[in-house]
Amino acid sequence: MIYVSPAYEQIWGRPCSELYVNPRNWLTAIHPDDRDRIRAAWEAAAACGEGLEAPLRLRRHDGGHRVFAVKVIRLPSADGLPVRWLGMAMEAADA
Repeated sequence: MIYVSPAYEQIWGRPCSELYVNPRNWLTAIHPDDRDRIRAAWEAAAACGEGLEAPLRLRRHDGGHRVFAVKVIRLPSADGLPVRWLGMAMEAADA
């Protein structure tokens, strides 16, 4: 994990420091009914070097839920190998 936007704390309702310690910690905030689907989609995307775009519900620290679209793209090196991933979460317009 290189950089986590301070907006992560507002959106996910969790401290950025959690991601620096465990980069997969973002999965814990996903609604339990969406978690396995998102985990499988992410693992498949990472294995083939493709990106990911998927809707999901986030469980806030206060117990509420918000609907987001998550997009992850790979940033390749000069030889085309994935060296970094860039992830974004956008609140759904109809949430």
